[in-house]
Formats: sequence, C-alpha cells, structure tokens
Amino acid sequence: MYSSKIIRLRTDQGDGLPAAVDSQEIISGVVVSKAAPPQQEVAVRAAAPSIAQARAADPVQSEFKIVLLDNGDFIDLEGQELKAQDIGDGAALYSFVGDSSRVRVSSNKPVFMILGSGESSNPELSRLRVGKATRELVYSQIKKKSASAVPVTVTRVSDTLRRVTVNETLAAGEYVLIVPGSGRAFLFGLR
Repeated sequence: MYSSKIIRLRTDQGDGLPAAVDSQEIISGVVVSKAAPPQQEVAVRAAAPSIAQARAADPVQSEFKIVLLDNGDFIDLEGQELKAQDIGDGAALYSFVGDSSRVRVSSNKPVFMILGSGESSNPELSRLRVGKATRELVYSQIKKKSASAVPVTVTRVSDTLRRVTVNETLAAGEYVLIVPGSGRAFLFGLR
C-alpha cells in the first residue's frame, strides 16, 4: 500500500478487498472551488488517478514482504535496495552495507514466508561473502543465479502467501534472499 489511509471495500459476498486511499480529496468526494465567488460556489469532483498513471509514476512491480518464521513468531528481515555493478563476463556484483545483519537466526534450516499479492518469480537464497564493512554476492546474469545459491522449495499456501523452506542445512554466515525483479534484498545472519 502506498498510503497510510487504508479502507476495506465490501461486497455482498466474502470478507471484502483491501484498498488504499491516496488522497483526502477522494475520501471527501467533493471539493469546493475557491475561484468562484461565494454566492456561486461550484462543487468539483476530485479526480482519482487512473491505474495506468499510478503504475507509470511508481516503478514498484509488486507489493510484498518477506519474514522469517521462528518458533511460531514472525521476524522481519533486514531489507536493502538491490543495486548491481557490472563486473564483466556476464556477471554482476551486489554489495550490501555492513559486515553482518542485525537479524540473527538460530535454526540452520530456516523457513520464510512471502506475504503479498501479485505474480513474481521464485526467490533465490544465497550465501554472502563478507568483506570490510560490506557483504557481497556475485550473480551470473547469463545463468540468472548466483554462484553461492542454496536450493529452496517454494510452496504456495494461498494467493497471497508463499512458504520458502531450505533444502539443506545452512552453515554459519551471512545470507540474502532475493526475489528477481523486486529491486529489494532481504538479509540475515546464521549463528
């Protein structure tokens, strides 16, 4: 959602659909024109932006959140913007600020939940190389995966929920979960 003003649209069937309100003018429905003299005030309907305009103005492809399921509790992962630096031979380098994540995981087979709607590619879990105040990942743009990718299983629980389980035991270190096309990286460390 782009707005802190959230409403629920109800229909005569089901629980309703979540929706966002982008402007107080849309909520009020009528705006009084200030240009007209007081005795001739004209009601002007607020124009809502079209879906095409909203999509063109905002480059976000889909709205989702990735959390870690740990002992029956949801833990937010560290999120950073995903920026690639071309290093040649069809490879890119992703660098993340900090030498370790503030999110620490104790399980060596963590379970993640991807919350949100929209069709998106399956996530990739990769181990990061730790350097001076950075964590790095080399990604093959030709093979569309990193050299340190860890096999995962993605299960669609519902239209808005996917479960990601790790297929093998993880070693201690720093990791990143990336959903291709999202522009975001979700980081964590394993003790």
